[in-house]
Amino acid sequence: MKNGQVITLGPEGLIWNEEKEAIIGELNGIRIILPKQEIKFQSFRWGISSFEEILQNILNEGFTAVVQYFDEDNVEATVSIKSLQRKAYQGIHVGEIYDGVIEKVGPCSMYVNINGIKVRVYIMDASRARVAQMQKIFHEGEPTKVKIYDKDSKFPYHVLGSRKDAYPGIKEESDKYKIGQMIFVTVCEKLNKDGFWIEVTPGIAGILNVNSFQSEKIQTGAKVIAEISEKNLRLGLKCYLIE
Repeated sequence: MKNGQVITLGPEGLIWNEEKEAIIGELNGIRIILPKQEIKFQSFRWGISSFEEILQNILNEGFTAVVQYFDEDNVEATVSIKSLQRKAYQGIHVGEIYDGVIEKVGPCSMYVNINGIKVRVYIMDASRARVAQMQKIFHEGEPTKVKIYDKDSKFPYHVLGSRKDAYPGIKEESDKYKIGQMIFVTVCEKLNKDGFWIEVTPGIAGILNVNSFQSEKIQTGAKVIAEISEKNLRLGLKCYLIE
């Protein structure tokens, strides 16, 4: 093991040592020490969890960190999550599109993990369709693309991104859709008794027209098959796809 090496520890064997104020683990016979300030940094960074919650998450899930100091005599290494994330943060650039994984979904925003950095995507940036209940549409562990539009220097490692802008819209994708074509869509929000906002792709939204019987059967978050019935600035599926 050497300074600067990136290591990953699973939750097996991780303990909180009150005396040392650190999480202690072991990797290939080497004692690994993650100091308390690294855990406090996680809590401060997001402002969404207490220190105790962050601590428990790390104990339950493990962590990835970089070796700051390796003591060959005592065969132990002090590691830092903060230093690793600083490098990841510097590697994310405004205007670029990245692949990520949805990590947490709340009522008005979700966090997408991109190379270890949690990128916040607000509800208005999540889809071109109207979305009222994010937790019914988006789920932890799902892959997604995100386009970065802000890195807040006043709040460490706070990165904002857009899911809808990371994908092409109807102008770019128009040739892929034909009148009469059957496609899968995701139901996002009820518009009225005869219609729903739907998402065809993150960059293409629409309005699904249904009858009263269908309306009672369709649930937010469901994937349904619809037929394209119009195509201009919007496609229709019995449904209109909106730029």
